[in-house]
Amino acid sequence: MDLATILFTPSDPIQTHALVFLLGSLAVSSLSDLRRMAAQADFYEVWIAFTAAMFLFDLYLGMTGQLTIPPFTLKWILILAFTAVSTATPLLNISTMDVAALAALLSTLNPATILLTIPLTILANELLHPLLKKHGQAGAYPFLPTVLTVNLTLLTLNLTGGIQQYLGITGL
Repeated sequence: MDLATILFTPSDPIQTHALVFLLGSLAVSSLSDLRRMAAQADFYEVWIAFTAAMFLFDLYLGMTGQLTIPPFTLKWILILAFTAVSTATPLLNISTMDVAALAALLSTLNPATILLTIPLTILANELLHPLLKKHGQAGAYPFLPTVLTVNLTLLTLNLTGGIQQYLGITGL
């Protein structure tokens, strides 16, 4: 199996629907984050359950032969590594709830898109930070609008042909 096949596993339509579902929860939680600098704890639980459901869905795809072990393994190692780094270091300096939202978002993506999403999130954070800090308190600022922006970007790319088309990769 070549690297392109591992990185660019085709998206299942359910993953696009999952991005749409996630968009709804991120929109509501982003408003709450902007207003009160705290999204409700229920969202955290939803994102943890969502990520677990996407893991089980990927496991199902693997068991039915629709997803091979290398892409599955790489995807979830990337998600776990990003989650660990985000909680243990000041990479983005975000709360546990924000990390859960990002993990849920990453769980809908293939490995290559995950690798593109992480710098996209950092870039979106840098661009939105000046606007969002107005809604912050004590040096902290709402981060969920950044995750919402990244979700909208990924959903747009997914619905218009995906990352593979934009990178000129065919035959997968």
